[in-house]
Amino acid sequence: MESSVKQAALTDNVVEAIKLVRIVEPALTNAGFEPKADYSKNPLVPDEVQATIDWINANTVRTKTYNPRMDSYSLKHKVEVYSRKIGNGMYIGNGAAIAAFIILGIPYKQILKTKNAIPQLKLKPQKKVKILPYSQWKWPK
Repeated sequence: MESSVKQAALTDNVVEAIKLVRIVEPALTNAGFEPKADYSKNPLVPDEVQATIDWINANTVRTKTYNPRMDSYSLKHKVEVYSRKIGNGMYIGNGAAIAAFIILGIPYKQILKTKNAIPQLKLKPQKKVKILPYSQWKWPK
């Protein structure tokens, strides 16, 4: 089953991949894990899932352990912040992050009694930027 999910993602057919995600996690909606929710009222959005996949591929590395500092909810916010920086301003659902974990084959586990999941991911090391004190900022004349 998992290889079918990966194969659909490799062909860039996120809509097909989402159909397979729904088989793997039938309780997953765009808000996250909601066992009693009606999926038709809050479905996964392909553009949100694709944006999250792209962000994960560019900004994270896989780990062998689950990272509680990088849950699906915090990751969705990181993707939204990036989206605003590039001028898109896209909303990202918590479920889109979980669907991206599944499509990319990233191990994850649901946080009990929540809609969230913890993946085996961490942020890539970022280059340190020296931040000057405000008094040293140079303003255009």
